[in-house]
Amino acid sequence: IVIGSVGSLVKRKRFDDLIKAVSYISSQFTVHSSRIKSIIIGEGPERESLQREINKNKLNDRVILTGFKSDAISYINAMDIFVLLSEREGLPRVILEAMLMKKPVVAANIAGPTELVADGKTGYLIPLGKFEDAASAVAKLVISPALRKEMGMNGYHRVIKEFTIDNYIQGVEKIFEEIQGQ
Repeated sequence: IVIGSVGSLVKRKRFDDLIKAVSYISSQFTVHSSRIKSIIIGEGPERESLQREINKNKLNDRVILTGFKSDAISYINAMDIFVLLSEREGLPRVILEAMLMKKPVVAANIAGPTELVADGKTGYLIPLGKFEDAASAVAKLVISPALRKEMGMNGYHRVIKEFTIDNYIQGVEKIFEEIQGQ
């Protein structure tokens, strides 16, 4: 089972929480932990710190920092579960991409991801900084291929239905109309 994320390796992305979640799964859910690999796609100033966290938790055989990849979407397609535990986001396109690739998403319950992820339907929203909760959500998905597939399909249909270019244009037009009406 491949658990992964994509983004700049900066503190606000909290990739260390993903590493801690993988470590927590390894210690608490040992039956399933041998089936888990994690990849983090991206480059940035936190790379050395993240590698130290991987080393400290003895996860060199489970967590891979791939560096920057121009075809990140191919890596997302290879994932079974997409995780984004950032403390601050706009509208994270990478979650939309993961949902289009039919991947269930585990994300921090903050603005941005809450606009995209339907908690319990397309994935799980977890409290910010609670890597144990992220680990539990991931473990539920690892244990159940049917749940992964169902949430992945729900996410795909949500993106296709609710996040079309037409909906975006209508939203922008509505904002302009409200501004003009003032």
